[in-house]
Amino acid sequence: MDHKISFIILDSEESDVEKLKNFINKFFPNSSIHYAYEGIEGWSIVSKVKSSVVLLADAYLAGVSGLQMFKKLKAENGGFPVYCILLTTSGDKELNFKALQSGADELLFKPFTIEDLIGRLKTATHILRLQNLKKHHENKIDELNVELNKHFNATHELIQKFQGTRTSQHERTIKLINRASNWIAKEIGETENSTLNNINFASKICYIGKLFLNESQFSEPIMRKGLISNPLMENYPSFTKNFLMNLSGFEKISEILEHVYENYDGSGIPDKLQGWKIPIGSRILRVVLDFQDLINQSGGTFSNAYETLESEVKRLYDLKVVVLLEQFYAETGEGKLKSNERAVDKSELLEGMTLSRKVVTESGHKILTAGTELNFDAIEKIKTISKADPILGKIFVYG
Repeated sequence: MDHKISFIILDSEESDVEKLKNFINKFFPNSSIHYAYEGIEGWSIVSKVKSSVVLLADAYLAGVSGLQMFKKLKAENGGFPVYCILLTTSGDKELNFKALQSGADELLFKPFTIEDLIGRLKTATHILRLQNLKKHHENKIDELNVELNKHFNATHELIQKFQGTRTSQHERTIKLINRASNWIAKEIGETENSTLNNINFASKICYIGKLFLNESQFSEPIMRKGLISNPLMENYPSFTKNFLMNLSGFEKISEILEHVYENYDGSGIPDKLQGWKIPIGSRILRVVLDFQDLINQSGGTFSNAYETLESEVKRLYDLKVVVLLEQFYAETGEGKLKSNERAVDKSELLEGMTLSRKVVTESGHKILTAGTELNFDAIEKIKTISKADPILGKIFVYG
């Protein structure tokens, strides 16, 4: 790997330019050297640089100063490493301090000796070569990441197709589970892209752990009321883990799916994890999947299914996820339950508004119930409590 380093000399003193050229030619014979005696011509040279460069520029170059050259080169050289040496005098302390603040990497005081010059140039070229090497490795890593992403996406797509051989009738449900999981993950405050991506990918293959079941068992829920519905269902976590464990990039996705059926109180499978120890993606998917099972059991009745979820908060489910699931259906229009309702910020609350859904804080405190007509005291209550205990999700009102 060979990265060419160029030298640019900008100085109004021809004798200094010649001296610098001779030294550079002697110690760096294979490098290209460009030079100019005034700022306009120097500006033109700097504009055309397309390689790593050591720029030596006089502080008081006619037309354009050395510091202006530094700023231009570092801003417009297309990402190539740059090392800037300001040619100045030791007496100009204020300028020298500003130079180091404004982009100069090194100062070379006039009159300079060959030892001063060569020492600085060796430092400059060494640093540029290290920066080039770092850039080379970063580019290689980027290329490998692109290939890994292609391989991961192809593998994930293949798993989806494999899952689809048993779930063709559930395709619409899986898409809904995916939308709900992504929406809840963002609303709950998750900001890590890697976590959001893992939740997204896990929700698309959320039935992969049921592929070992026969046709009659496949449509049955893994758990009922927090208990294994069938002894075979206990194999769900191990089957999921064994299926995904050797696939590169699926480690966290496997972890999410493996722990979906951990009960919030620590009584679930496979490891009896409790509360926040359960991966956030697992907590979200548990609520969304169980809700779909409850919908199917109750003949499509949302209210009955949701009431069942609410009754098992803190035993089976994370309260935040349960509250946000209801808000997902309300805000996205996925089977919107109540007509003429909208989400508002607490700053938009007005007397006379009626809550269409309960107002809950992140700690689980229910401030007001659905159907409450807001007055001054109710609005102040929401604003005061939310300062210490933020509102979970949004506030929904009629109208």
